[in-house]
Amino acid sequence: MTASNGAPGFRADHVGSLLRPQRLLNARQRFDVGKIGRDAIWGSE
Repeated sequence: MTASNGAPGFRADHVGSLLRPQRLLNARQRFDVGKIGRDAIWGSE
């Protein structure tokens, strides 16, 4: 629902990006040096 001025009917504040969990940061480091494969981070498709 929007107000008559086109604004949404709620307030929202942008606070930036979510931090990546440490286990994901560690996995990316291991991936970058070739210790683990793509599937270990993103899963098999």
